[in-house]
Amino acid sequence: MIKTEKVKGKHGDFYIIDKDMFISRSLKEYGEWGEGEMEVYNACIQPKTAVIEVGSHIGSLTVPISKLCHCVFSFEPQRTVFQLLNTNLRINNIDNVYTYMNPVGNENKMVILKEVEYGFPINSGAIKLEQLQSNDTNGYPAPMVRLDDFIPSDVKVSFIKVDAETMEIEVIKGADKTIKKNRPFLYLESHLKSNQVLENYVRDLGYKVYAHTPRGFNPDNFNKNPNPFLAPDIDGIYDFMILCVPNEMPFNTNLRLIS
Repeated sequence: MIKTEKVKGKHGDFYIIDKDMFISRSLKEYGEWGEGEMEVYNACIQPKTAVIEVGSHIGSLTVPISKLCHCVFSFEPQRTVFQLLNTNLRINNIDNVYTYMNPVGNENKMVILKEVEYGFPINSGAIKLEQLQSNDTNGYPAPMVRLDDFIPSDVKVSFIKVDAETMEIEVIKGADKTIKKNRPFLYLESHLKSNQVLENYVRDLGYKVYAHTPRGFNPDNFNKNPNPFLAPDIDGIYDFMILCVPNEMPFNTNLRLIS
């Protein structure tokens, strides 16, 4: 059984999952989550374009992203988390986000997913699709989609964010035409610190790859809480991301180029 509570944050009010160890806890203790990523969004997202966000969770980053662009196509396959995502968009009066409970990959197929037990400490933002999949007919159907077949071809996409728990390359392969047509920034979770296969794939698409390691604890956080709890063993880094920039695009950054 899930227990939720409402907290006030830097970017709005959010219903959080009581036992969620990272995203919800950070929103509760600091009033923010992933604030280190905002520098990327502010620099790269273009106002009159669309953003694709694969892995939106409860919307802690979807809400501020939505204020930077024309619209967001938001994907979150965990049913309970998806419901909270929509609730958080509604209570913050966000009306330019289109939400979908579809897993995203490199093929269109029906998958059966199961409910997650949120009644004990859990990192609900790190649940892989393979953990969600079920052979039980009592699960819920969730069509997997390819972005190339799902996003309207006349939509101008300037930014694609993918936090899909090791499925990033499948998502990008399924968006090949969208990427070649729009040449958006790609902001991807890179597992094992340096995901050579993913990095090489986007390089072959004509992109430069930069490392971004946002820290979970922001000393100047919204709640002015001085006590860090996020990843103290690795210098506060909570995620290893790569920012991929089209080769033809002028772009000034202090991020480290991965060669």
